[in-house]
Amino acid sequence: MKKYIYLILGILLFTTQSCVKDEKDIFEQPANERIAAAQKNCLDALVAAPNGWIMSYYAKTTTVGGFQFLVSFTKDGVATFSAENILSNQDPTMKIQSLFKLKGDQGPVLSFDTYNKFLHTFSSPNPDSKGFEGDYEFIIMSTTADQIVLKGKKSGSRIVLNKFTKTEPIAWEAFMTTLNTMKVNVFSTRYLMKVGTKQFVVNEDAMRIMSFSNIENGNLKKYSAPYIFTEKGIEFYDNITVEGQTFKTFEWNSTSKSLVCKDAGTTVSITPIPVPVNELFMKSTSYWLMTTDAMSDDFKAGFAAAQKANSDKGEKLSYVVFTYNTGGKVPVIMFGAKDAANKSLPTMLYISNYTLALNSIEKMTINSISPNNAAALNYYNLGYKGLIDKIYGQDFILTTDNPSNPTKITFTNAKDPSSWYTLSAM
Repeated sequence: MKKYIYLILGILLFTTQSCVKDEKDIFEQPANERIAAAQKNCLDALVAAPNGWIMSYYAKTTTVGGFQFLVSFTKDGVATFSAENILSNQDPTMKIQSLFKLKGDQGPVLSFDTYNKFLHTFSSPNPDSKGFEGDYEFIIMSTTADQIVLKGKKSGSRIVLNKFTKTEPIAWEAFMTTLNTMKVNVFSTRYLMKVGTKQFVVNEDAMRIMSFSNIENGNLKKYSAPYIFTEKGIEFYDNITVEGQTFKTFEWNSTSKSLVCKDAGTTVSITPIPVPVNELFMKSTSYWLMTTDAMSDDFKAGFAAAQKANSDKGEKLSYVVFTYNTGGKVPVIMFGAKDAANKSLPTMLYISNYTLALNSIEKMTINSISPNNAAALNYYNLGYKGLIDKIYGQDFILTTDNPSNPTKITFTNAKDPSSWYTLSAM
């Protein structure tokens, strides 16, 4: 019996040695040396782009679509970011710096370790939810002189860096301004998509995610298509195949006011459908900013009371924003503030309930606004009450600067036209 045991052990040892030999043949360098080489290769490429990179960033693709950053890197580990106006308070010149490093973690990883408002907006959880479930650490998948492909360490989303080649002194600002203009052109919550001779109504149920359905071979097939704005139009995260046509990249046609697919062999277009302003606002996944320079005196008094609630605690109220929470599928009002060290505090979230007036495309009522947690209730009692109580329980007439692509929506009290406020698209 022992002879058989020794024979089996001998076979196993021989097989193991053979595998080790094969592994040495496949990998000429030890793992740590391979990772170090990949890190150096990536760092050399990152800093070799004097005008930086266009970073097409996606958080978890089921929560939100893509956003464009411009980012440049230095050898001493500093990254400089620029972002779309929804993140930069509508300032295309805004830049933020943070530290980065390349490290090994079962492969080379690019990590942005210090807080960066632009990037960490997507990776930080909200007080009562997981947030957008994005990343600040990325596995390096491939590196060339002109393109670096990353994968979110948690989300698994694909993030692509393409070398930014424009050299004008204001090239970064011009790029962001062009993206923001494109967003205004395309803005809607509902679209008509034509694929050949077939038409589909497409909804934007979450920010920058288009959804639609099609009957294929007798079966209902649902599509959820995250997309990102480009200088020329939009691009979907992945190829989409409908009715035998595969498409991904679209360019804006200013004559037809539609997005036209530029992929070979396709006849696909997407046209924004104007939505009644009250319905548009109620379901808009965009962010709408309230500012004191666009409101009547009674609303200014309420806003001042909200500011005082923060200043009495050594804080500063940064923003009041209206949007539609796609996770909870409810409209919300968000109050953002910073502490004395200029560090952002957890967002105060207030859930709203809207009613659209019958037979009206412009009238709506905010029936109720309720704090989402104890902290929000506390700030309501400290001073937010003065502003919040003026917003709900009233009938408002909504008007806009552009019915097709609104950038401003004004709420005027239906019974008292002297009481009003205007929200600006971010």
